[in-house]
Amino acid sequence: MSPGPFSRPAPLLPLDEVPRTSRPAAATRAAPGAHGPVRIAIVAATAHEAAQRQQVLVQAAAAWQVPAWVQVLGADELAGANTAPHVAWVHSAAPTVALATALRRWRETQPVAVLMDGALPQGEAWACLLEAGDVLMGSSADLLRWLAGRNGAALDKAVPSAPFLVDAWRSAKARLWPTGMPAPSACLRQAGGERQPGRADEGLQWLDSASAQGWLNPDPGLRRHWTADADAGWRMQAGATVLALAKGFVAADAITLGLTLDPAGRRCPVPLLSWSAVPTFTHDDGSVPHTPMPAAPSIYAIVDNAERLARCAEHGAQIVQLRTKLPPHPTPQDQARLRQAIAGSIEAAHAAGAALFINDHRQAALDLGASGLHLGQEDLLALTEMQRASLRQPRLASEGGRLLAVDWAQAPGDAPMRLLHLGISSHSVWELARARALAPDYIACGPVWATTTKDMPWHPQGLRNLRWWVANAGCPVVAIGGILSAEQIRDTAACGAAAVCVVRGLGDDPARTLPAMQQALAEGWARAQADRSAAPVLPHPSLASGFGVHDVREAHDAV
Repeated sequence: MSPGPFSRPAPLLPLDEVPRTSRPAAATRAAPGAHGPVRIAIVAATAHEAAQRQQVLVQAAAAWQVPAWVQVLGADELAGANTAPHVAWVHSAAPTVALATALRRWRETQPVAVLMDGALPQGEAWACLLEAGDVLMGSSADLLRWLAGRNGAALDKAVPSAPFLVDAWRSAKARLWPTGMPAPSACLRQAGGERQPGRADEGLQWLDSASAQGWLNPDPGLRRHWTADADAGWRMQAGATVLALAKGFVAADAITLGLTLDPAGRRCPVPLLSWSAVPTFTHDDGSVPHTPMPAAPSIYAIVDNAERLARCAEHGAQIVQLRTKLPPHPTPQDQARLRQAIAGSIEAAHAAGAALFINDHRQAALDLGASGLHLGQEDLLALTEMQRASLRQPRLASEGGRLLAVDWAQAPGDAPMRLLHLGISSHSVWELARARALAPDYIACGPVWATTTKDMPWHPQGLRNLRWWVANAGCPVVAIGGILSAEQIRDTAACGAAAVCVVRGLGDDPARTLPAMQQALAEGWARAQADRSAAPVLPHPSLASGFGVHDVREAHDAV
């Protein structure tokens, strides 16, 4: 058996001197917060295909400042290696049964992610690889032909809906990510829509992973690059996804990050992700309406009753949230107490001039005239498409750079209509992409530090991720999770957070704790205004994937 291909990294070679299939190349210098280089194996059928893939990996690694060892190998050579890569990038024409067997053998003792791209041929090797693979990139037509051939059926010319595609692929027990899906309009027709195919449908990509499903809508600038050179865009997207997998991101995050680099390796805004199989976005072209940033950050007090909310608002909390839970099977008395708490909170916030958000309880908040609503992603996923669409209606986000307690507008017929503020939680890159699709007034990033308030699977975001969120959300970002002390408030404000959420840190008497918090907030904001350093180019994973070299210590990297 041959030596491990990653035992001796060599200096990076010029791209016009592509190594032979067995010659390794090391790329890019280590960036702050990185913990060892990632190992990526390229398995391609020809030297030209290998060279193209190596080039985009070098560009992506340079853009994200990720140290990477890139090895170009033949399928049989990789199968015979002792040391496994973190990710194997396999082209459709290259796989062999020996490679598929090696991948399964490696994964018995160590994690290896597999990204496969290109057309999907029939054969035993691909059947083995698809069973073991993690991300598949291919056109829906190729995928359907593969599925039809596997099931002994002929593929007719009718375009199936996306749900059919998802169900069919899941029956094959593999994860799905076809790109360039041609059926947004068919999907809409099944859901009862009337939309016809058009330019707005071009460039949408269907994401189906263990974490998230929906239509990815890239930034308009990236779409223009794809229009000019689709092959180059495709390769960069695949290469960036491979690199993100190697850094330990779960498939949904890696795929979303893959759409943040253009074919030349320049960074692009985070794409949008639809909330359902219906590709509905605030703007079909992938753009997000600009939400003004606040002139200064705010303490965002989160409490569970109207009385405590009133004390916080009276003593300087500019934004307050009522977060109270109903039992699993609420009685009429429980519902009445909830409505009383919401009504009391609306009155208290209005009297103090504070912005009020009701956590969950959407219908009760709307019925009682609350001015703001904060929803978690699970709450939003549980709504119908029409209910989510109602939240996309025009909302007044700010006046003078500050969220308002009450906003009014005149509807047709001179009937008063309240314009709701909307805040959405996010814990990962794909959740940020999904939150952006609703153009909310703010997006919460959390947990910044470990928290006991909620039981959740996410790693702490840390200050590094918070800075990345602020730079990439496209709207004000609220910091939440584990924020207990004045020092933590100072640090989060220094990252540019528009508001800092405090729950347990309010203590028994908010009148005593809030003045020190306000002082820390002002000091942190002054640091943020004076800071001219660039935000991190890549966040660290917030959910364990089991792949790559991610070290959770990255969550605590210095700002």
